[in-house]
Amino acid sequence: MKKSNYLIVAILCFLTFNIGMAEITHDPVKEGKVKADFVEDMIAVLSSQKDYTLQVINQMPEDKFDFRPAEGARSYGELFKHITGSLKAFLKIVNGEFTSPQEEFGAVVQFEKQAMSKQEIITVFTTEIDNAIAILKKMTDKDLNKTFDFAFFPGAPVKDNRQIYISIRDHITHHRAQATVYLRINGIKPAPFRPW
Repeated sequence: MKKSNYLIVAILCFLTFNIGMAEITHDPVKEGKVKADFVEDMIAVLSSQKDYTLQVINQMPEDKFDFRPAEGARSYGELFKHITGSLKAFLKIVNGEFTSPQEEFGAVVQFEKQAMSKQEIITVFTTEIDNAIAILKKMTDKDLNKTFDFAFFPGAPVKDNRQIYISIRDHITHHRAQATVYLRINGIKPAPFRPW
């Protein structure tokens, strides 16, 4: 092989190695990309949750907001008051304002029992989900990494604010899914699922 061919092979090996090392040393956490990706993705998810939940709330006529499928189950309106009250409690955790399970969960139960019109339920839900999005937009990596000890739950898990925001999404989805069953029981076809 000619010396020029050796030189070309050596240059190609050097470039390949350096490009590969650049990929290996790429650290999205240090570059702040993980925080940006999580925040952007979760804002999109919560915005979709908001729109779809409002669509589901609006499908039930107001005179059916007291409908409950069985004794002891929440009424249709109570489902959405529960979502909203729980969202307030989740945000108190995120903001470091959570006092005690008895006080915060008691407040959720009391909130569920308040008499509210359909429009009032829509307004309070919209306010709280918009608040969740606004708080998320301002969060730093340090804020996202802040943890909370759920000592009052089985296993006493410790969760960071990313996991709390994922729980917010899951909680809304869980109770909204119940609401779609309530709609079907009342002969109303729920709006199609919107994953994003």
